[in-house]
Amino acid sequence: MPGLEVQAGCTGYGDLQVLFGVELAIRPGAVTAVLGPNGAGKSTLLNVLAGVHPFWSGSAWLDGRDVTNVAIPERVRAGITLVPQGRELFGPMTVRENLELGAFQSRLPRKRMEERIARTLDLFPDLAARLEKKVQELSGGQQQMVAIGRALMSAPAFLLIDEPSQGLGPIVVEAVLASLALLAREGMGVALAEQDGSAGLKVADQCYVMRSGSVIWSGSAERAGREGVLKELYFGGIR
Repeated sequence: MPGLEVQAGCTGYGDLQVLFGVELAIRPGAVTAVLGPNGAGKSTLLNVLAGVHPFWSGSAWLDGRDVTNVAIPERVRAGITLVPQGRELFGPMTVRENLELGAFQSRLPRKRMEERIARTLDLFPDLAARLEKKVQELSGGQQQMVAIGRALMSAPAFLLIDEPSQGLGPIVVEAVLASLALLAREGMGVALAEQDGSAGLKVADQCYVMRSGSVIWSGSAERAGREGVLKELYFGGIR
């Protein structure tokens, strides 16, 4: 089945193991929420999928192809892009310059570059009047839009986004999540890691719940809401 998958994923930092046999599947045309408290291993999971951090054991598969040991540039060209926690934008550079960096691996002709920038502006109209402004002058919500737009410049098949609601007000969170849902409806596979489980479930189709480096529950977002999974996770019950 087409998708981006982790099979029996284990990794860590130094002598500290952080992921323990994680199984995850991200499907095209759907939003997959990876939920859990701080320290659950959500960011590390996205980082190994994106190639930022290596596996100790286990594997990653893209549409049936083993990409476990594939370098970041090749993963980007294959269609996997990460929006990291904290955004990691270049503050002194303009919005346009940050967006163009997202297409660096693609080496696009100018016309294609402008088409992709226009697509980002369609998704985030607030950026249209700010293309030549320095990113450090933008609000947190606008910076998150730039970070997502930069990732979209490589035309990914799978977009991984770490803590998209972090530090943002409710109205901005709604707008950002709505953009992710739209991308999924257009066929993209979207995976978001969220500590704020209620935000993640609002747009998710599929849900994975993590604790202490392991997936402790998985199923549809509708089922997660019906069974009160978040209440059990944060206030006891799921172990």
